[in-house]
Amino acid sequence: MKTTFMKLSMVSFLTISIFVMTSCNKDNEDDNNQSITITNPSGGETWLKGNSYTIRWTSTGITGNVQVRLDYPGKSNTIGYVDISTGELTFTVPTSWPSRNDWAAAVTAFGVTPGGGDIYDWSEKIKIQ
Repeated sequence: MKTTFMKLSMVSFLTISIFVMTSCNKDNEDDNNQSITITNPSGGETWLKGNSYTIRWTSTGITGNVQVRLDYPGKSNTIGYVDISTGELTFTVPTSWPSRNDWAAAVTAFGVTPGGGDIYDWSEKIKIQ
């Protein structure tokens, strides 16, 4: 009987974990027609250190500020916070950033779904050199 109880307990735990993850971590679109879609960069671009570039996005059903980042695996770099309706943020790539081909832009609106979840999108990978 203990073996059966342990199996039921584990299944219940996994079900709760999966439910919590899907209800809290939203992708670029949720069930309430809220979305963010990054349109620039679109992937494959090479951005040069010291030059200015613009991250652009479209959105539906979201108001307020968004966080704009440029990340690579293991490192998150916040560029700024702007009103989502602006649809863009221009910045200069720091010369101190590492040259890599796995950078991606991210735009996140925090706590905007009815359940308090986030809406975000990631660009395809770009290269910084």
